[in-house]
Amino acid sequence: MRWIVAGGLLAGLLLSPKLWLSERVYPLTPVWSGLHPIPAPFDRVVYVALLLALVLAAVRPRFTPILLTIAAVMAAFDQSRLQPWFYQYCFMLLALSLPVGGENICRLIVVSVYFWSGLQKLNGGFAGDSFPWLVEPLKIVPAWFGLAVPYLEAGLAVLLLFRPTRRAAVVFAIAMHAAILAAIGPWAHNFNTVVWPWNIAMAASAYLLFWREGLVWPKSVLLARVVLVLFTVMPALSFFGLWDNYLSWALYAGNRNEGDLYFSDAVYDKLPDAVQDYVTDEGPNRDGLNIGEWSFGELNVPAYPEERVFRQVQRSLCRYGEVTLAIEAKRTLLGGRKRATFTCAAR
Repeated sequence: MRWIVAGGLLAGLLLSPKLWLSERVYPLTPVWSGLHPIPAPFDRVVYVALLLALVLAAVRPRFTPILLTIAAVMAAFDQSRLQPWFYQYCFMLLALSLPVGGENICRLIVVSVYFWSGLQKLNGGFAGDSFPWLVEPLKIVPAWFGLAVPYLEAGLAVLLLFRPTRRAAVVFAIAMHAAILAAIGPWAHNFNTVVWPWNIAMAASAYLLFWREGLVWPKSVLLARVVLVLFTVMPALSFFGLWDNYLSWALYAGNRNEGDLYFSDAVYDKLPDAVQDYVTDEGPNRDGLNIGEWSFGELNVPAYPEERVFRQVQRSLCRYGEVTLAIEAKRTLLGGRKRATFTCAAR
């Protein structure tokens, strides 16, 4: 299990190298404005140290604290690095380094991911847009099936908890991840390569963790309580806009914050070539830049979909002139999608 998790994390790190470096155009968003980026070439040294610590932790669990310390420091320097797979892998490796109870903590993590990932898809955006696009290459899957997916995925989490249904749930989980890989893989959408190994690791985890045994609450393990709060309880707050989407397993959910930047042709002419590649013409003397497309193009990961990250991206371009940020907020239980705009002066 430790090798599966470490291998998945290693693949994710290698598929998104620029995400972990300071020497890039897409801006970093530190947890505190006083944290300045690690200068080159030391950023590469830290990245290599992270990779080496991961290999050592896979071989000897006692190196896991070193790995997680480096990972926490890198996440503090840039919140965009808190991708769901990175967040999950780190906690699973920490659990698997414990002398007892680690497997059950991993079971709790996997169940929580499936449960909340399913419930996050209970919206019209998933059934009407995200799912039809996702299964377009899979000719045998009808678009209307998206209405059932949220219940099936959340139900999968529940079925993993009970012995009579556990193995059937494992088979369904493996089939689901195989279908996702078939849809976004190189012979279909060829999209979001960084989550390809994550889907493989999730399928393998479902089998290794649940085929022979089920979830048993690990008594007297502090980490189990921390995981219960972060993975099982806190995601509920995302439905009120009080907890980050990516920490709540809103993946391909059709309901997330979207950020776009707008500026004049004069500003466009001053932008670095690496940014201009993602700019679109929005009309006379009006150009647009979708933050998600820029993040995907340069970092090979989706943009971290929170306002504070979008504002930081806007601030990084305000040096070139007036840049307007338009955020379309996700739907919550408190209301529908709301649109807000920010100018460079509103810092």
